[in-house]
Amino acid sequence: AYVLRHEILSNAAADRMDLTLKEIARPLHAVPETNTVSQVLEEFITRKDHMFLVFDEFGGMSGIITLEDALESLLGVEITDESDLVEDLREMARQRYERQTALLRQLGGLEEKGDTTTPTEEATEQPPEDTA
Repeated sequence: AYVLRHEILSNAAADRMDLTLKEIARPLHAVPETNTVSQVLEEFITRKDHMFLVFDEFGGMSGIITLEDALESLLGVEITDESDLVEDLREMARQRYERQTALLRQLGGLEEKGDTTTPTEEATEQPPEDTA
């Protein structure tokens, strides 16, 4: 089961703080991880829901999938909304990688070869077995 933030806040605003989470919880539908994104999207539409539990072949929890996850996978783009601080997460990851490799180069841990960046010999050396 899961509880929506909206349910908690609307009950708090209505001064109904005596409700338990169990009373406002929604059932969490489960789908197998072998389902395709299209199948899961169809199920989201049919059930009028936006979050499912994903289970593996042994019945264990594999993760959670949201309607937004399914749409992003099908469209191949990151969906951002007014609460997202970063519009393009791929660009943010690219910039972070570039900053980290530049810092490693400055510290002598990376050397540039053509347009690829590779660890220097010192950066890949293994520490001695007995350091005591």
